[in-house]
Amino acid sequence: MLKIGHKLKEIRLKNKFSIPTVIKKLEEVNIYITKKTIYRWENDNIIPNLETIKVLSFIYNTNLNEIYEDKRYLKVLSEGEFIFINILRENNNFKKIVKTLVKM
Repeated sequence: MLKIGHKLKEIRLKNKFSIPTVIKKLEEVNIYITKKTIYRWENDNIIPNLETIKVLSFIYNTNLNEIYEDKRYLKVLSEGEFIFINILRENNNFKKIVKTLVKM
């Protein structure tokens, strides 16, 4: 089983994000870290806190399910919740959100 850090690295590379790109995107939401911190995460020396992992899941455009293989320890977003949050983040269009919810 992959550890969280290795999974974060795999997803980052799949998205073709450099470490400086991830740092910049985290800074946009007031999470300030260093390259060393990301290296430590990705080598499973330390684990980012849950809020940071949630933000990383949005940056990487993935669901927490993909990061956490052992789902017993985390209430993850359903696919509908994930879609809803992405629509809200993209355009904040209330009518579109309501139409999406009605279809679910």
